[in-house]
Amino acid sequence: MQAIHQFSDDKSTVGPDGRSGRDVSVELGVDERAVRRWMVRLDGLRLIELRSKLRERARAASVIAWRRDGPLRLRYEKQIRHEFLQTEFARGGEALHFLSAELSEASSKVFLRKMARVAAEFRDLAELDRSLPSKEKRSIAALLAVRPWVFSMFESLRAPTQTATSNTSRARKN
Repeated sequence: MQAIHQFSDDKSTVGPDGRSGRDVSVELGVDERAVRRWMVRLDGLRLIELRSKLRERARAASVIAWRRDGPLRLRYEKQIRHEFLQTEFARGGEALHFLSAELSEASSKVFLRKMARVAAEFRDLAELDRSLPSKEKRSIAALLAVRPWVFSMFESLRAPTQTATSNTSRARKN
């Protein structure tokens, strides 16, 4: 109880994402006391670390990365893919680059390493911006995906031996 009382006396407490308790309460449409109770519960779950005057530090990474076979990914991945791709990617702050080419195994490995570096840079930027006030940030999501693939429209144009080989290797992967 004392923790909640201390938190209520400190209106300047800023969360790990740069939001104050007041910011969160306004955004979610709840009173500040509820936000304070949630903060205490998050500390109890070890998702945040409450410090003196109830300042806190997130124990979680600033970028959400789901485990390959984790419960959230299994539950929500299809919905997220569908919702994320429901745009023309033509507005400011949006970009879509769809590329298709034949690459050697060596070039493919180089490209995969470069994608991993881009993902690491994204995480680094998120960590740098973590303490900025929420009004100076916006939620950004990036989808980086690469796989051997031929558009189905072109698959039917391949020679029968190539198509059989392609389908056999695809079946082995599934």
